Amino acid sequence: MAFVTNDVSISDEPRELLFDKHVEYIANHGNDKNDYEYCMTEFLRMSGIYWGVTGLDLMHQLDRVNRQEIIDFIKKCQCPTSGGISACEGHDPHLLYTLSAVQILCIYDCLGEIDTDAIARYVSSLQQLDGSFFGDKWGEVDTRFSFCAVAILSLINKMDVIDLEKAVNFVMSCCNSDGGFGSKPNAESHAGLIYCCVGFLSITDQLHRLDCEKLAWWLCERQLPSGGLNGRPEKLPDVCYSWWVLASLTIMGRLNWISDEKLKKFILSCQDAETGGFSDRTGNMPDIFHTLFGLGALSLLGDERLRKVNPTFCMPQYVIDRCNVKPKVITQIWLPSQGSRQERQRMQEVVLIGHFENVLRVPFLLVDHVEPVMGSVGTEHNGRCATKCSQSKDRPARTYQLPQGWHCFRRHRFSTLTCNLLSGGDSSLRFQPIPG
Repeated sequence: MAFVTNDVSISDEPRELLFDKHVEYIANHGNDKNDYEYCMTEFLRMSGIYWGVTGLDLMHQLDRVNRQEIIDFIKKCQCPTSGGISACEGHDPHLLYTLSAVQILCIYDCLGEIDTDAIARYVSSLQQLDGSFFGDKWGEVDTRFSFCAVAILSLINKMDVIDLEKAVNFVMSCCNSDGGFGSKPNAESHAGLIYCCVGFLSITDQLHRLDCEKLAWWLCERQLPSGGLNGRPEKLPDVCYSWWVLASLTIMGRLNWISDEKLKKFILSCQDAETGGFSDRTGNMPDIFHTLFGLGALSLLGDERLRKVNPTFCMPQYVIDRCNVKPKVITQIWLPSQGSRQERQRMQEVVLIGHFENVLRVPFLLVDHVEPVMGSVGTEHNGRCATKCSQSKDRPARTYQLPQGWHCFRRHRFSTLTCNLLSGGDSSLRFQPIPG
């Protein structure tokens, strides 16, 4: 049976980032308060401001919008009863818009302008007995809200107000057999929800619970012949999935699993050469939502005109550093053996979990295979354990001692074995050879 791939045709132009046009597009967005589109999007205004402010900051143009006007708007949207923040005055508070407001205030370095204790109480009040979160008082449950909850609390430094263990267990209960995540247990895997769950695990230091090989394979299959990425099988590509998929792969250290050149060409083809801004697909109307995620994806792909973006929070990395928030990522170090071409192709993967800005390194090669000394294959080893490293023919096998607090387990990746070294992010830890 033949499979039909849904895809789009893309134009060859433009081939470069229309930087100045995007600055003008965002800076002028929403200036006309009588505009039909402006009035009809009142229900998500707070997120719209976040998309615009973040996009401008990534382009080094944050001063193009009125800082004080935005801060005053956010203060008016905080509910004096619940402590949550709404999309606009007169609307109900919601975790989605509370996160957007907190992100904006972090970018402006003025979290003190709102009552963060009240926000923490609001987030805590929405956690349910199974660890999930309502989005608001009306009771919808979704893994998006789990991400919003921990992202908010991480940014305001109040993670202790929720039952984190239950929250993690709920998110993991939404993991499917294909490695992906849905909105709730047994729901279909979706790239946007995968980003939320991977981001959640990045913030809560639980990335080791992921089956990264299976999940990254599902994500890289989202790339279509046009170079664009879709959110689920048989769907059309969309610029916003350039962010959801790329950010997830970046957190898992597998950004190189997709064709970055083809994706970049797809993203650039979605620019509006007349007005600026990005659309979902080539030839469609641009909007502020796709503009931010197009810029964010290009930042992840290394565009030097843009600030470095944090893949967990979709905020400029310098803001995350300033907030002293340390979401975790996985970094792959591929270590080829010496000798023939065939030997060099037999590479060993070492997975290190550390701070995004201070990734851990190890000072020795691991080649061919790694065997845990304690425990059985596929299980995690807690406490002190040793790892035997069989190295290339000109380097004898040696045994190394894992520092206290490190964990080691092995698993198959195609025909090779993998040694995963999981740390709490202390970059001073180094392996020491065991005497004798």
